[in-house]
Amino acid sequence: MAKPRVPFSQLKPDTRTRKERWYAKHQGLTAKQVQQRYDAGTLGNQQGSRGHARTPEHPGERPKSKDQQYRDRKRSIVDIVFQFKYDHWGRRPRWNAGRARRTIQANPDNGKIRGIKELRVILAMVNTAVEGDLDSWHDIVALDFDYESAFYYH
Repeated sequence: MAKPRVPFSQLKPDTRTRKERWYAKHQGLTAKQVQQRYDAGTLGNQQGSRGHARTPEHPGERPKSKDQQYRDRKRSIVDIVFQFKYDHWGRRPRWNAGRARRTIQANPDNGKIRGIKELRVILAMVNTAVEGDLDSWHDIVALDFDYESAFYYH
């Protein structure tokens, strides 16, 4: 069970000063407002005032790295586009799942891996195709011929 909250006036002077300074800088609160909200229990998450706004307070709680978050976003976009391609062309005799996924991830014309910006354009094309009931491959790639290769499926 958690310990009951100590009243603001009973906190160590350094702790009070640190909280007052942090909330003044980040939320524009006065020292009196910080004290009132702290005592009422409505000050909110206090990780930032303890110096852990962007880092884990406990070593075992490692947040995902920026690279991992980037790769996860790219992967989720690729999965959405791949599912769209499979739903439209996955039952055709020339369908090749591996190549269909690779053409989303990298441009087969030059071999360059697509960045998040390019993948978002491709995802926008998919969303436009879904909203506009575009089923024809030619209608979809006509939205932006620069990304035609992302819709190759064989």
